[in-house]
Amino acid sequence: MFIKLRALANEDNISKNDILNIIQETARSMTFYDEMVASGYLQREGQYIQKSYREEYLKVTIKYFLDRLKSIKNDNNDYPELLDKNQFIDCINILEKQYNSQIVELSTSNKTPLMYTLISIYTTLILEESIHPLKMPFPAGENIIYKDGIYYCPVKHNQLSNPTALCKLCIAKEIELLEK
Repeated sequence: MFIKLRALANEDNISKNDILNIIQETARSMTFYDEMVASGYLQREGQYIQKSYREEYLKVTIKYFLDRLKSIKNDNNDYPELLDKNQFIDCINILEKQYNSQIVELSTSNKTPLMYTLISIYTTLILEESIHPLKMPFPAGENIIYKDGIYYCPVKHNQLSNPTALCKLCIAKEIELLEK
């Protein structure tokens, strides 16, 4: 998939449809077993979340993750809009680096890192939405806010230096900007 995405970077124009076609091909190769493995992986990773909101976090995260993958597979909308080439290349560089670091830790049969990549591309580049869903709970009862067409995140500023965080790609603004 990364080879095909990188080939797009050589084109003069990169449309959302071009990207969607590539990620759909990959998403449609995912099986129910792959989704079950991902669900189990997310459950295990969730054990490190603060107990006070762990159950709600897992419920929202797993449902969102699997629903978003299904949306990628079944999206028949037309997205003729062109993307900024530099933004696209930056996005692919970050995601490929993250994918490569995650795949080292997991068996190659675990497709969760690939699913993360697909969902991140779809959410940020195609739909132009926050990577985290609006209902995802964060510490202190905070969550993503959508106001006047802009997403705001309560934890973005804490994660920008984290090399595996997707915050650099996410279109959400820091929540402090909303308060100003």
